[in-house]
Amino acid sequence: MTAKPSFIYSLDDDRFYADRKTSDLAGISTLLSACFHIGYRCNMSCPYCLSRLADEPPELIPSAELCRFLQEAGVQRLVISGGEPFLYADTMESMLAEVKARTNCAVVVSTNASQEQTLQRCSRWIDWYDISLPAVTREAYFRLRGTD
Repeated sequence: MTAKPSFIYSLDDDRFYADRKTSDLAGISTLLSACFHIGYRCNMSCPYCLSRLADEPPELIPSAELCRFLQEAGVQRLVISGGEPFLYADTMESMLAEVKARTNCAVVVSTNASQEQTLQRCSRWIDWYDISLPAVTREAYFRLRGTD
């Protein structure tokens, strides 16, 4: 029986590295990265975003259950997205604190960066941000987002 390759996540360059050559990676059952949609509310109306088409989830997975899943699956990177995750301020704060305390996951938040106070409140638990910037001019940005 061949040992399963192990993976290491590098936060510095946002890559997963395997301890074996790529041809040995067939049949991998380890979940390296997971994306958790905290909800679909958003303060923007981007026409390209699928979140605006979705209904709000009936209830969130409790943080303890999420942490248990992350640990059991061997997840090394958790991406939290939405809608706009920081519209769920209290939930984000408590969930992030528990994830960082109970797992070894790197935490990424996919955000439009419009909720500055909540973003700052939660920053101690976030390894980095994936900020959506759909345009470089103010006019194009407004056309896509419907807001400044």
